[in-house]
Amino acid sequence: MSSPRKVSSSAQSYAGDPRKGGYSTESVRTIIKEELEGKLEFDRPNVLHRLGIQDVDDELVNRIGHDLENDESFVESKMMLNKLFNLSGNDGENATGEKKNLEDKMMEPLSQIFDRVVQLAVADDNGRGRRYERKWLANADQPLQGEGDTFSFSEIKPDFTLCDEFREIISGKGKKRYEVLWRHRAAFIELKATSAQGPKPVKQGNTVKAIVSQAADYARLHLTCRPFQLFSIGLLIFGKQFCVAIFDKDGVQFSPIHDLWDNLDVLIRIIRRMTHEMSPVDFGQDPNVNILPNNHPNSVTCRNIATALAKGNTDLINEITNYPTYSINFCNIKYYTIGLPVWTSLSLLGRGTSIWRVSASPTESFATGIFLILKTAWRQSKRPSESAIMQRIKGSHDGLVQYSQGSDVFFPSFSLIAPPKITTANLRNQNRHVEGDTTILHRLIFKTVGRPIWEFDSYLEFFLAIKAALNAHKFLADQNILHRDISAGNVLLSSNPNAPDSQKGFLTDLEFARIDDGTLETKNIIPVPSLFNPNRVREMTVPTTRTHTTWTPPPRGAVLTLHGKLQFDRTNVLSRLCIQDVDDVVVRQCQNRLNMDEIFLKSKSKLDRLHMPEEKLEEDSDSNEANKKERERQLTEQLENVFNRICQFTTETKTRQYNRRWVSTAAKKLRGEKNTPTNKSSLILCEEYKDIPSKKRRKELEILWRHRMSFVKLKPTAAQGPKSTEEDTVTEIVAEAAEYARAHLSLPFQLFSIGLFIFGKQFCVAIFDKDGVQFSSIHDLWDNLDVLIRIIRRMTHEMSPVDFGQDPNVNILPNNHPNSVTCRNIATALAKGNTDLINEITNYPTYSINFCNIKYYTIGLPVWTSLSLLGRGTSIWRVSASPTESFATGIFLILKTAWRQSKRPSESAIMQRIKGSHDGLVQYSQGSDVFFPSSSHISPPKVTTANLRNQNRHVEGDTTILHRLIFKTVGRPIWEFDSYLEFFLAIKAALNAHKFLADQNILHRDISAGNVLLSSNPNAPDSQKGFLTDLEFARIDDGTLETKSIIPVSSLFNPNRVREMTVPTTRTHTTWTPPPRGAVLTGTIQFMALELVRSLSGGSQPIHRIYHDVESFIWVTYYGILRRIGYVGRNLTGEAISAGLRNISRGAFKELFNHVDPKRIIKERLLPIPSILFNDQETLWPFPIQQFFRDVRRLVHTMRGEESGYGRIMHEELLVVLDKVIASLRQTS
Repeated sequence: MSSPRKVSSSAQSYAGDPRKGGYSTESVRTIIKEELEGKLEFDRPNVLHRLGIQDVDDELVNRIGHDLENDESFVESKMMLNKLFNLSGNDGENATGEKKNLEDKMMEPLSQIFDRVVQLAVADDNGRGRRYERKWLANADQPLQGEGDTFSFSEIKPDFTLCDEFREIISGKGKKRYEVLWRHRAAFIELKATSAQGPKPVKQGNTVKAIVSQAADYARLHLTCRPFQLFSIGLLIFGKQFCVAIFDKDGVQFSPIHDLWDNLDVLIRIIRRMTHEMSPVDFGQDPNVNILPNNHPNSVTCRNIATALAKGNTDLINEITNYPTYSINFCNIKYYTIGLPVWTSLSLLGRGTSIWRVSASPTESFATGIFLILKTAWRQSKRPSESAIMQRIKGSHDGLVQYSQGSDVFFPSFSLIAPPKITTANLRNQNRHVEGDTTILHRLIFKTVGRPIWEFDSYLEFFLAIKAALNAHKFLADQNILHRDISAGNVLLSSNPNAPDSQKGFLTDLEFARIDDGTLETKNIIPVPSLFNPNRVREMTVPTTRTHTTWTPPPRGAVLTLHGKLQFDRTNVLSRLCIQDVDDVVVRQCQNRLNMDEIFLKSKSKLDRLHMPEEKLEEDSDSNEANKKERERQLTEQLENVFNRICQFTTETKTRQYNRRWVSTAAKKLRGEKNTPTNKSSLILCEEYKDIPSKKRRKELEILWRHRMSFVKLKPTAAQGPKSTEEDTVTEIVAEAAEYARAHLSLPFQLFSIGLFIFGKQFCVAIFDKDGVQFSSIHDLWDNLDVLIRIIRRMTHEMSPVDFGQDPNVNILPNNHPNSVTCRNIATALAKGNTDLINEITNYPTYSINFCNIKYYTIGLPVWTSLSLLGRGTSIWRVSASPTESFATGIFLILKTAWRQSKRPSESAIMQRIKGSHDGLVQYSQGSDVFFPSSSHISPPKVTTANLRNQNRHVEGDTTILHRLIFKTVGRPIWEFDSYLEFFLAIKAALNAHKFLADQNILHRDISAGNVLLSSNPNAPDSQKGFLTDLEFARIDDGTLETKSIIPVSSLFNPNRVREMTVPTTRTHTTWTPPPRGAVLTGTIQFMALELVRSLSGGSQPIHRIYHDVESFIWVTYYGILRRIGYVGRNLTGEAISAGLRNISRGAFKELFNHVDPKRIIKERLLPIPSILFNDQETLWPFPIQQFFRDVRRLVHTMRGEESGYGRIMHEELLVVLDKVIASLRQTS
């Protein structure tokens, strides 16, 4: 159901008021019931979590509950409600007149209860008062004032409204009443007299009960009248029970049902959050939108423009005067609304379209009279977006709306990772990045401003406008674009009275258009920048629709844990911090000063009171989570004082090398940047920060992730320390700290992470690296205050970034360094005008990496970083050894850094073993284990976890080694192919490369969709359309692995000549070692051959053979096709993708690749190809692809008929199938 309305038109139609030409309330709700069938989800715990009720202080809730039980007004109201509940009975769904009367009587006692909760919840024990002054108003006898665009809704009102703003008025009878605008309603309540009238149907099915359809009707109007509202929250009370409902464009989610009195604490939390704490965004406002203050210069200017457009209409001018101006951040431009909306939709589950006049520069618009049109609407994820369709149009036409820009809308983000889109799925799931069919918010900016076709001033103007729009329709049809939604709302008159004849009218709204030639290309507003064309100077390729997804292998299945990786009481930990280097005299002076310092002594006293005795540990269990968090917050506050008093101690003889500061994350803002997680620790040590004003008029800090040097984890008792009484148990403090360290180690070129643990009155230092965690001995805060002073002083005053874990071969260039400027210029050029990305690049440092005696410089942000704690920690960067040359040619390199196990050959050793080159294999430039910098002629030690832990270094034995490689080939994911032909040529190139390696007795053993890439060069020859990469797990079967180690040698003095030095060089050591054998199983489980997957579920483990990898290529092929067709939102070149084909692709993709459990994968693999591809919709696939699926099915079926029961498919058999499909595709193209 969709009942659009046009505010600026004199002919208006409103749903909800039959006197104005709309539907009756009864008919509207009948339609709503039909819409909501199958779209109701009950007992969803995420509903109350989205309200943040868990953040309400437990002690405050307990206190309010206690006060209410002793409050005369509450007790009387409760008794009155119980009487009404007894009178109502519980005999059915239908609301009789008697029950309606009881509902009206329920309002007064409920109002009393709500008011008492609000009054008792003025401030919690932490002094947190009301952020918002909201009030629940019973609507039985309150006029709900409308505006020009909502006046007819005043007769439709919920039982209670939560109001942001309201005005008291006194009626003629002296009774206090309130005047409330629709847009000032934050939430609502719907009442029913009995629990039987609640939202859940008695029997499972599609029944939509009256309370749901009524509440949905209010939500529908709420979503319309509160501008830029994404969802609507309602509290449903039925008899003695209640629940919360959230209405959005995909339906309704309901919380579990609670009892008013038995679960009074839940009701208190809900009321407290709604009236005191929840922001407009929490209530559903678009997070990209803000309301400007009335006196804001842009607000004043926009009102002046709107007033001028009103042309003396007094009523409209009065509304404009009181109507807010909204700022919308879209595509990194701020647009400001001018006056009231031009058009808004009244649908609940429809597109929810709204049209506004906007300007990016109100002052300029006021001077010129030129502004823009902003359209916002929800779209289905399975359909191409309107902006994608607009981008597909070649050329322009006078009779077609002039498109400026458009995109799906994203959540605001400060990280390097592509932010999630605003979808109903992501709104419902706070972790976001939810995939699958959903509804997506979409925005467009148009340059053409029109007016309704029925407002023509002459017949000539009208027919010229119709002709212009018809010509535009033909212009589109000639490009195989069919509009499919011609209506009076989509053919508009020009707003320019002096427009030429060909521009008297125009066609708009191509959202439902169909493109019949299959060449729809969706350009997203946040792409990974396109690459320079290596064949032409300063020419770039077309940008792709991805962000930082190059070289993205799927997870490898095995979850790495800390069990067996913890080492306690290690004396080397504090030695690595060099606390012994702190002057003893300084330590004594600081300790004496602290013992006389009032702030320190006061914090010490508070800490002693807060530290819990062991017998009260049970009170701090998970069942009392809020109390635990509050205690930790108070501990953090006092420790921050202690640490900073130590930091502030100065002496005349010692100066600070670094100006760092300990910051409590509970009280300060921690701002991230893209590609950085949001984990928080109790205290963090900051390298750089800046004070920013907050809304609460207190100083807050803006801190970037890469400026965080170290962290503190707190627990109230000594029993909660890192050492467990049970062997090989990872305690809570270690697990929480490891999560933070994992995020910290994902920062650029970080080798280890240092954390300070404080538990009760005890403390220790922990160092996290790729082999696990080492802990220092445990000390007492006050008995060993000297040790704490040494640690704090070293960390804040003296330790260098390398001491804190930065790779010693890496430096951060100053922003004004010539190479830094050039690398930023390259990255900015690659950003293709993406303002958000350019701003990040401007503030992001350039790193210089000294590797094999060559300095490489990073270009922009990392392409990929791993978030693993104990894994390989892979990071991928664009780099250049000569930024000036790269800027001129557009050619750069790929730098890969990863940790490897010492017992395995390195990836560079394997690459060096390859004889010759192959078009389908990644082009290797150089690689080596990483060495510590050295000024000595002695071979420097390697950067290993063992050598990092032991300051003498040169430690031998099993360890983890840092390894680096430089590649010349730049690729993109296999599932981003533009045509089937490109895809199969890429697969063939990679398979031929695999055969090329196998012929040299090198078996890849990790064939996956992340290791078979498409070329980034669109003009690459067929043999180079794709390539194989990532040979880290390859096995060499000829028994002699030749390893060349490149060791940097510094310049030396010539012994025969004074002060003459040799040129810096490298020394190459070559060794031959037999490769390690054994039953180590490698690979990504979703792509493993069936025989290998079966071994993971308890079968005998076979030796990894060539045919296992070849079978993995088949699964990579399925993965690439199904992901591209099912999930990449653009058509193929020359081939449209039907909705049916997208659906069956998604179904097959989920069958095959959404599992990591070996038994589930085996079940799916028992069929050679998912049956969904061969149902009655098989013909939706192009014929060559149908034939390919059949050929592979026959091939696998034949091979599995052998005695082994497994498909031993070799290169030759699969190459025959690939050649056949390639030939067929060439014939049909």
